[in-house]
Amino acid sequence: MGCLFSFFFRPSASADIVETPRQVFSWEKEDRQAIRKEDFILDKLNNETIYRLPGSINGQQFIVQNCDNCTVYVFDHTGQIQIDDCTNCRILIGPVHGSIFIRDSTNCILATVCQQFRTRDCRDLYIYLSCASQPIIESSHNIKFGCLTLNYNNLAEQYKAADFSPWNNTWGNIR
Repeated sequence: MGCLFSFFFRPSASADIVETPRQVFSWEKEDRQAIRKEDFILDKLNNETIYRLPGSINGQQFIVQNCDNCTVYVFDHTGQIQIDDCTNCRILIGPVHGSIFIRDSTNCILATVCQQFRTRDCRDLYIYLSCASQPIIESSHNIKFGCLTLNYNNLAEQYKAADFSPWNNTWGNIR
């Protein structure tokens, strides 16, 4: 019976009590930058050129949707990309650790490096691709593929951050 004996063995009033400091976690630090969803979603843009520089996405998900006649440059590694309902857009995406989904888009040019590439219900796309797995095309028409040849500053580091090898490329092995 621990409670009964604890009465007899309690520390004396003269004993020094030392408090250990509480551990501070990363999410509690004040210098942590707040993540704003506006930095990771491009929605309803027309005739604009958008840049995301190295370190701005930093492995997070990125979404491009409902854009018309836009040029998008993402010079950073990302976790996953979704491109939905875009028309007449030119999109360059740095290494993607996961998948790229492009859906319901028309007359776009996409250049990217990814682990998995999927398209559904798209028309008239030009895709320049470096992909670790077979690209998957569902219910799409007039899709043209080419091998991606791309180089920019920090690209080698972004390949490593996205856990991607430039030597593993199956861009032409389409299902």
